[in-house]
Amino acid sequence: MTSSDLPALQSWLLDSRHAPDSGMTLMQGLVEDYLRAFESALETRASEVSETPLAAYVRLSADECEEPQPSASWIFSAIAEDPDFLTPIKSFKRQLLERLKGETNDLKSLLICFAAIEGLRSMNLFDADVLSPDERQLLVASLLEIADPGQAPATGSK
Repeated sequence: MTSSDLPALQSWLLDSRHAPDSGMTLMQGLVEDYLRAFESALETRASEVSETPLAAYVRLSADECEEPQPSASWIFSAIAEDPDFLTPIKSFKRQLLERLKGETNDLKSLLICFAAIEGLRSMNLFDADVLSPDERQLLVASLLEIADPGQAPATGSK
């Protein structure tokens, strides 16, 4: 699912002619597709680039957060209609965290990076980004240093 898919999906979901169950099923399918695509990109990056799995996660996530996204305030309606809407996301994030724990020797660094990236994602999702571009770049560079201390300091997310 890309940012260009979201406005059409939001309109479709809000159109009263569509049954709520079919809208939620569609949305859950799109979320699951997105999660599979991210997992695949993470595996590809980890195998192609000489960096730790945690650094690959930080870089891919930070790059994704750089892409402009429409506000996702509609997500509250989706959750209100179907409390299980977030289940695939929670499950994916838990699996990802467990995978990274298995591939990372430093749990403290993992938790710092994971929480900071989730914060960036939340700011992006809810159109509440309070960081300037320089602050964001400094955060991502710092996270990459934490995630992969053996690499030279990063200058940005890309």
